[in-house]
Amino acid sequence: MPFTHHDASLNRRHFLSGIAAAPLAVGASAQAMANETTPKNAPHQHPQAEIFKYQIGDIEVIAIADGFTALPSQVMVGLEPEVAEQAARLAYKNYDPNMIPIAINSYIVRTRNKVIAVDAGAPSFLGPNVGAWQAGLAKANISLSNIDIMFLTHMHTDHVAGLVGETGEMHMPQAELMLSETEWAHSFDNEKLAYLPKEFAPMIQYARGQTLPYKDQRTLLSMDKETEIAPGVFSVPLPGHTMGHMGIRVESQNKSLMIWGDIIHSPTYQFSHPEWSTIIDADPALSAQTRTKLLDQAAADRAMVAGMHLDFPSLGYVERHENSYRYVAAPRNYGR
Repeated sequence: MPFTHHDASLNRRHFLSGIAAAPLAVGASAQAMANETTPKNAPHQHPQAEIFKYQIGDIEVIAIADGFTALPSQVMVGLEPEVAEQAARLAYKNYDPNMIPIAINSYIVRTRNKVIAVDAGAPSFLGPNVGAWQAGLAKANISLSNIDIMFLTHMHTDHVAGLVGETGEMHMPQAELMLSETEWAHSFDNEKLAYLPKEFAPMIQYARGQTLPYKDQRTLLSMDKETEIAPGVFSVPLPGHTMGHMGIRVESQNKSLMIWGDIIHSPTYQFSHPEWSTIIDADPALSAQTRTKLLDQAAADRAMVAGMHLDFPSLGYVERHENSYRYVAAPRNYGR
């Protein structure tokens, strides 16, 4: 019997159910999950906390390492073991046939008048090696009260942990929450999230709980165009991972940086094989299309890129290699 799209959907849901049912993921209620992310549990010390500063003209960008985790290799759609081993060798990575390590990062973009946080890190219930967002802010000498704009690339669990504390208090009551209108609408529409199995319900409720307190101070951005959210800082629609997924483009003094959110989950595989999406993507085909277009543009423009799942320090460049692409980590810009 031929393998049908219906079979693929069932396998996808079965695999996602397995991820969501893992003890670290949904072993507690959504409220218990929120309790794990409180300032008292993760103040100014965290073993994974690192920062990396870079200048884009007169705009400062600070990469913050939130930590790392790993997912079963079956999360990558289209991955073939022999091809994957070759891709790992090209990327100078150790090949693991069973697991894919995934870094988790966020960024601060500091203009002359605005401090913009781009995503807010992962909660500690996702694993023992994540949850360093607030510790990273402290290393960068940035307090939560300094943040003027909280920009979310999307509303997945590993991007929203720093918004709300254990009793529902807003960590950044002064901040304007920005995300795409599509992301907000889809994240609160159960029918739009039907591709996720029921085991993901606590994750969805957690993300909703982290963002709802900001509903009266949110700005929803169009997925039909780029929008300047601060001088030299633009939101960029990048649909596929979620239908409202966005990135940030920074431009200053003829230099540019694209913070592309979750365009790449695995630098080991997806630069050389951008057609490989993940099961977590809302639309894997659209995700691959968006990724390939962005990689091609970044390589042509020699523009710096950054991403929430690039290996820290998570700033670098894309270059063409044979019929695909390769990632080159950015050198430190001494003297700035």
